[in-house]
Amino acid sequence: MTAAILTVGTDVARGDASDACGEWLAARMSGLGFDVFERTVVPDDAEAVRRAVQRFVDACAVVVTVGGLLDGSVRSALGLGHAHDAAATALGSDGSFTLRAGRAQVVCLGADLAAVEHVFDGGALKHLIARARTPDRVAKLRIVGLAARDLGPRLRAVVPASVSVALHEAHPEATVTLRVPGAVPGAADLLTRTVDEVRARLGSAVFGEGDESFAAAVGKALRSRGRTLAVAESCTGGLIGSMLTAVPGSSEYLLLDAVTYSNVAKTRVLRVPSEVLLAHGAVSVECVRAMAAGARRLTDADLAVAVSGIAGPTGGTSEKPVGLVCFALEGEGVSLEQVIRFDGDRAAVQRQAAYHALSLVRDACAGPVTTTLPSVCG
Repeated sequence: MTAAILTVGTDVARGDASDACGEWLAARMSGLGFDVFERTVVPDDAEAVRRAVQRFVDACAVVVTVGGLLDGSVRSALGLGHAHDAAATALGSDGSFTLRAGRAQVVCLGADLAAVEHVFDGGALKHLIARARTPDRVAKLRIVGLAARDLGPRLRAVVPASVSVALHEAHPEATVTLRVPGAVPGAADLLTRTVDEVRARLGSAVFGEGDESFAAAVGKALRSRGRTLAVAESCTGGLIGSMLTAVPGSSEYLLLDAVTYSNVAKTRVLRVPSEVLLAHGAVSVECVRAMAAGARRLTDADLAVAVSGIAGPTGGTSEKPVGLVCFALEGEGVSLEQVIRFDGDRAAVQRQAAYHALSLVRDACAGPVTTTLPSVCG
């Protein structure tokens, strides 16, 4: 069953505000089995709203509008008079309503996301569900450490033609959405087999499904092994700890997040020897090794990870360019050091460094790591 979503708002049309309601509705309706063939944004202009509503009503079975209730532009476009017009059925106290227009069922919602979710699922849905086809089968796999250019060929090798693939990248994460039309015989089994094939193909790059965050996956790995963690950060400025503590229950495994940004903090808090800093500098494997050891000494944590680098845009040299980050992971049976150069601006370097540090922790929980890796730049 075809559907269209029309968002009314000058701020959204100009790019001053996001179309959060439209995005939520598209995902919700697609999951219900509607073919959302178009989403359009128009400004708060009565004629623009009228043209868009008329075009959608003539073209599809379901039309959902967002916004345009306060100024009456949507009601006017549908030929309605006052707010209690008998042709419309009220859906909520915010002025939301539904009605038949030609062959289309039209649902008109406000612009507040929380209200849209409540009204749509609480009242509007009953007017639409009978018109939906068999819902699609959908799975979302969360990926880390693989760029879209690398994911595409691997996915094409294992995903059948009857399964659609959508790839959204927010480096260093990516989300792969696999969708099987509900009308396909054995859709559920086909999706399960495809998910299994993708997981086998991508291996540990798949860290979860649905909306699970990478930090939550790392926490799950720590919890499953009964391990605790201490973190010592410099260039990431607390980002690693922020990611971890955003997960409820993280106090079960996270014992410390020490943001030792200055050399003074590194020596006074983590007891990094001053001679190490003088001889090798704060951005060095010697320094992060001492930072990790100090964090573990302070807490008796099973694992400690340390990060120090040059996030930029200034501070780089020919020997230690912007983007260079040193890592150390220490624990019983675990000793690992790495030097990696990341691309991007300051925020991108910090984000990639934080994810990489958490990847080291997750990998350590998958099995013992006793290798000291050579430095790599690139």
